[in-house]
Amino acid sequence: MRSQFTSYEQLPITLTADHVAAALGISRANAYILLRSDG
Repeated sequence: MRSQFTSYEQLPITLTADHVAAALGISRANAYILLRSDG
């Protein structure tokens, strides 16, 4: 998924795994791993 946002200020308040993946330039699977991590 290519990001539709050009800055972090444009991100919505609530992020989906797809938003996180696009913002960080990682895969959706890795975004889910990151979201479920304890850190």
